[in-house]
Amino acid sequence: MPRAEPIDVGLFGSFKRYGDLGVHTVVDVRRTFAPEDVAAALAATITHFPVLGCIYEPRFFRDRWVVAKGPISNAFHFSKSDNVETETLFWTKKPLDPTVERPVRIVQFQMGDRSRFIVSLSHLAVDGAGMAAVGHVFASYLYGKSPRFPVETRRDLGRALSGLQIFHLPMLVRDTLHVLFQPLRVYRSARRKQPYPSGGSLEPAVRHLVFSSETLEKLKAKCGGGVTVNDLLLAAVARAGARRAHSGDVAVHYTMDLRRFSRSPHLSATNASSILSAVIPQSALGDLPTAARTVRPLTQKQRNSLVGPAFVLLPSYLVNLAPHALVRALLPTVHPLAVDMPLRRGLIFTNVGKVDSGLGPLADDIEDVRVYGPNMIGVPAPAIVAFGFRGQLHLELFAPPGLGDEALLELERDVYTALDLPFPG
Repeated sequence: MPRAEPIDVGLFGSFKRYGDLGVHTVVDVRRTFAPEDVAAALAATITHFPVLGCIYEPRFFRDRWVVAKGPISNAFHFSKSDNVETETLFWTKKPLDPTVERPVRIVQFQMGDRSRFIVSLSHLAVDGAGMAAVGHVFASYLYGKSPRFPVETRRDLGRALSGLQIFHLPMLVRDTLHVLFQPLRVYRSARRKQPYPSGGSLEPAVRHLVFSSETLEKLKAKCGGGVTVNDLLLAAVARAGARRAHSGDVAVHYTMDLRRFSRSPHLSATNASSILSAVIPQSALGDLPTAARTVRPLTQKQRNSLVGPAFVLLPSYLVNLAPHALVRALLPTVHPLAVDMPLRRGLIFTNVGKVDSGLGPLADDIEDVRVYGPNMIGVPAPAIVAFGFRGQLHLELFAPPGLGDEALLELERDVYTALDLPFPG
């Protein structure tokens, strides 16, 4: 039975304020599967990742994951509905409550000789890389093949950071001090003066953008200097933020998967990510090439440091010292500085990376893949999730309730402008 990790406690204590942050992945496949084979693949995946077979139980001293009593079939739904799109919207807006049900749900639609899967996962159990790991193992069992990498049942940060040694300690101490001053640097950056329009919608809204490999290559060639797609995206997000900000440096918030510090590649279902901030001089955001070449050394420096581990290790240590109920009670005093203040200044951006290998053997049969989430509430700006598939770049723009389609239309226009591309709308 997996224990509740410190990051789980922090996430659970923040759900009421910011939403469950769950993610739904919709995959269209050019073949069919027997429902019993899908259910068996899900059962095998849960065997590898025990947390997916549990529910979350908040307690006074130590929260914990406990084995769910209902059958695994409760997490699998099969449909032959003629109204697939309507049902898809229903399931992608239906949250998972990990305190009463397993943190995974798979919905299968049979559409003639094709299939659609909706894989829903709670952020309480897995982060973005964890979701990719679950998807890879599930697809492998669905096709009767072995996962590409070793599967790790452990969820602790120690496994994710197993490549760090004692000689890294001085660097870790230095970067912990850097992280402690990060809120001050973000606070001094430009605050958003032109808010995203509030549409009054009671439901989240999503837009999906796709950029061809040819477009990406032209943009990278335009910027030169070894600029990567991630550099381009961070530069574009910064430029989009600058369009709405007061004069001053611009902050961008992005996620880092800490499994990169592991001693060996593995697949794990856990939360092992940090949220880092890059503050970019306003003077560097006038054009995309300058912005990208400015972003590159900033993020490269962070990747080569230990600011990612430092971001989570100190809070995790403090959480383990206190009763978890006390930690949850104190979180509202932390949210204004740690979450609200940064989101009033910069956009949050997650780059999942190329998902071709993560989708395993399913990748060859996929016709389309879309992401819905993370399911946020009460934040003033949309989120951006990026992933690559078959050479294309996919961007999902997610607006929480209260913002709606108009906010996403404006963000889409900002993104195209920031990338120096004509707006197709």
